[in-house]
Amino acid sequence: MRADRRGLTLIEALVAGFLALLLGLVMVRMLGSGLSAHRKGAQSRDAQAGARNVVNLVVAELRSAAVPPLSEPVVISPVFWPGVWGAEQEGASTDLFYPREEQEAGEGLELDLATNRVIYVRMSESKVEPTGGPLDAFALVELLVPKDKPGTLERRIYPLVALGGALVQEQVEGADGAARDGWMVDLSLLEGQSPINSDIIYDAGKDARVSFRVGHRTFEPASDPGRTRYPQPFDPGVYRVDVAVAIGSNGEGALTSAWPRSEEWETLREETTELKIPSVRQN
Repeated sequence: MRADRRGLTLIEALVAGFLALLLGLVMVRMLGSGLSAHRKGAQSRDAQAGARNVVNLVVAELRSAAVPPLSEPVVISPVFWPGVWGAEQEGASTDLFYPREEQEAGEGLELDLATNRVIYVRMSESKVEPTGGPLDAFALVELLVPKDKPGTLERRIYPLVALGGALVQEQVEGADGAARDGWMVDLSLLEGQSPINSDIIYDAGKDARVSFRVGHRTFEPASDPGRTRYPQPFDPGVYRVDVAVAIGSNGEGALTSAWPRSEEWETLREETTELKIPSVRQN
């Protein structure tokens, strides 16, 4: 006896192959969509956590600022970039990666806003010799986003006593229109110095970007009518800190601009806060 031989016709085989291919494409697309959603979710969490970390680091650094005994009597701020009195009076930056801008705060006030760079004085961590001068106990700190590593935050520490003319005393017209003795930082002299310590204090990772802005905070009467929080219209010790962390660049320009733009990155998260430090002393 002869067994029956059954199989698929050519048309049936083609239809089955097409359906299998279609099902495979659907599964691949679903898998890719799931992986993309997972990646974007991870990027969003990383960027949000990074923005919070960076804003906390910048705030902690500024809170460590201390007024140095540079001369008497004088109005002194521990933060020299941005300064208390305004970019036009202290030299606006022409560097597109580190812009320093003037803010019109109303009532004739001109304030500072610096991006990706802040320079301040704090107490030094090194041991002070008994025979040393009063400035030996202080250090000049530069906190910046390096151009060659825009996904990191770097801290450079310089000995204040060895800076020579990097801090220059000038007659500066204050935000209230009065001229006072003040200190300004000369970046050309600062950049010629070698830091005694330099370290990366935050790294957002590969294909990521970090940016921050530091400026003086001003208050409108409508938002704080009773002046319960900060009683003066302008307090030079109040600073505003803005931070942005971006992940997944879409072009080369994303790494060279001063501040990340949403169209240049897959994920962008920003944080804003304010702080008050003992910024100005007048003897």
